[in-house]
Amino acid sequence: TYYRTTADELAALGIKVVIYANHGLRSALAAMERTYAEILRTGSTASVEAGLWPIASIFAMQGMDELEPASERASIEA
Repeated sequence: TYYRTTADELAALGIKVVIYANHGLRSALAAMERTYAEILRTGSTASVEAGLWPIASIFAMQGMDELEPASERASIEA
């Protein structure tokens, strides 16, 4: 609602925490809309690949590298 108000202005008013609750979601939705429009326009994902996060980065963020040894142990024990 107060998108023109800066963090410095809020700090000057004594506000110590600002929560930008929806901005990440709203920007992600805008990016998804652009990406899917491009896929529909071109009929392929080739033109959007360079702008995507690498799958390895997504797996790392999820902690998949920590889960891999556990899955290997499970298959060895089975």
